[in-house]
Amino acid sequence: MLDVTGEETPAPEPEEDTLADLLTGAERKASDLELIVQRMIRVLAGEYHFPLETIGRDVTITVSLDGKNRKKRAELVVYGTGVDKDPPIERIVSIRRPGTKPTDRVSGLESLEDLMDAVGECEFGLWTNGRDVAYLQKKKGALQSRFVELSDFPGAGERLDDLDRPDRRIARIAVAEDLRETVLRCHDYLYGNQSMTANRAFAEMLKLIFCKIYDERQLRARNTYQRQFWVGVTERNDTAGQQRIATRIRELFAQVKRDRDLRDIFKPADEVELEPRQLAWVSSELARYQFLDAEVDVKGLAYEAMVAMTMKKERGQFFTPRNVVEAMVAMLDPKPEERVLDPACGSGRFLVACLDRYRNSRATELAGAAAGEVEMRRLRNSDSVLGEAAAYARSCLVGVDLDPELQRAARMNMLINNDGHGSIFSFNSLSLTRTDLSAGAVKGAELVGFETFDIVLTNPPFGANIPVDDPDILRNFELAHRWDKTPDGSFAMRQDDLQSKMPPEILFIERCMQWLREGGRMGIVLPDGILGNPDTEYIRYWILQHSRILASVDLPVEAFLPQVGVQASLLFLQKRPAAEVRAGVQDEYPIFMAVVEFVGHDRRGNTIYRRDPDGFEIFANRAETLEVRRGGESVVEMRTLRMRVPADDLPSVASRYRRWRDTGSIESNPGPVPARG
Repeated sequence: MLDVTGEETPAPEPEEDTLADLLTGAERKASDLELIVQRMIRVLAGEYHFPLETIGRDVTITVSLDGKNRKKRAELVVYGTGVDKDPPIERIVSIRRPGTKPTDRVSGLESLEDLMDAVGECEFGLWTNGRDVAYLQKKKGALQSRFVELSDFPGAGERLDDLDRPDRRIARIAVAEDLRETVLRCHDYLYGNQSMTANRAFAEMLKLIFCKIYDERQLRARNTYQRQFWVGVTERNDTAGQQRIATRIRELFAQVKRDRDLRDIFKPADEVELEPRQLAWVSSELARYQFLDAEVDVKGLAYEAMVAMTMKKERGQFFTPRNVVEAMVAMLDPKPEERVLDPACGSGRFLVACLDRYRNSRATELAGAAAGEVEMRRLRNSDSVLGEAAAYARSCLVGVDLDPELQRAARMNMLINNDGHGSIFSFNSLSLTRTDLSAGAVKGAELVGFETFDIVLTNPPFGANIPVDDPDILRNFELAHRWDKTPDGSFAMRQDDLQSKMPPEILFIERCMQWLREGGRMGIVLPDGILGNPDTEYIRYWILQHSRILASVDLPVEAFLPQVGVQASLLFLQKRPAAEVRAGVQDEYPIFMAVVEFVGHDRRGNTIYRRDPDGFEIFANRAETLEVRRGGESVVEMRTLRMRVPADDLPSVASRYRRWRDTGSIESNPGPVPARG
């Protein structure tokens, strides 16, 4: 490029994602490895309660290899807290890039053993590549040390013996992405290493997570209860220990099946089907953490990641992306007293988003607008807010899905999010009739009556390959009949002329409207063809007759890629009063319309970022507050991350809709233009 003198000047160097190191405050490139290092610092400080001043990084250690002294680096170490001038290294954490195998001869577990062997006082070590984790204990011998695999190592103030006693061992509260990585690690172990199908791995994981949460609930409720979901620190290492673990967990699952709140989720004949070795390994990974006390966001992301992995790998089902869900919930803006239904709830994402919105709203009310991130996080996860949120979910949130496995997945999702129970039912939303409801022919009939919901949010199954062709179902829908266009441009339904088959998404439009009260609001994901094709004009006529259109948001094809390619829109409707429908009222009113160009990723699922007019990626500073320990006390510290800004239009669309709804105006300047890359 040329400057004003006509001389060539070098182009500016492209920026990189950076972060401030939690230990030193120094700015570092936010590489994959560095992100794992920062997460492990938070794990050591937050889960194991080691004070930050006892943690060192990038420590050079001299090791003896093949008779020669060589310098190796330990990414993190934990020093002792004695009065020594040079405190001893008591823990070594070896961190490797994602994808590094534990068996790698250079960077695997052997490299950790070399480091530990070189530091006489170091008894415990941890190796990780971000997903895989291994704990080692060094036992010194006369000639050489030997290393024992552990399921965990002691935290600050703990002894190894404490980890072998259920009455002493305190499960850790996961920080950052640690719980997510643990859940995915367990799923990968069953699916990949044990040659188990993704469906079966998911089913067995659900059983164990239900057991874990049930065990924690009993421990809270009964002072005399003896924890059953625990694993001794070396118990999983031999056959006898594996059998003891398996016996405990199987007995616990039998109790789960008898529990009043959970017994309808599992059949009496259901059993934990894992072999003792598999069961012991997965149980030891899950037993490390406290699920009920973990932050709801941490648990939700962990569970959602496992559900998404399972459905993509085997079931061929793809659920509504998180940013689409959050935008739809934000646009309909459910009030605390409004009842919400998702009649095709899948894993329960819309319901969980409503629950999250309620918690955030209550925390904001309690804390005030000036509250910091740590205070807001504390309030969102406080017993009082979680208790109110559970009551809200029981009285206002209802989900239905035809697939019993997805009903179970949704129930777990709500339970993970501290719903406490969850009104999630399994039946065919389209085959339901008023007679079924009055006769109580389906479980939950008293909670899913027509004209009883204020809000319906759903992404129904759609596609020509899954038509509804049962005449007993079709005859209950006006939209399943044939329609004729009249000379005045309206349409008339042929009373006795049914279509032979119908795409389910068309029937869901009518069924959702039936579930709404007069004035109730609906948000639904629909293929664009319904809103634009000539042969679906009668459907648009029916929609206009029965509702007012609040908003229409056109999504790019990338929205559901790379899982499935579909051109879809988000349609938001408000049900007309019956008197208006009978009178055929066709009034004029404004409609919010938006075209979304960017949803945060490209067709391959790669993140895309906003760029300035010169084509450079836009960076923004983001402050992150952390609760850690220094000098034996809990303190709040802030670190700054300078990161690229994802190109996602949906949050802006949702906020502009609410501004337009409340004030009638829309901000005209859209800001920097997003670009792919």
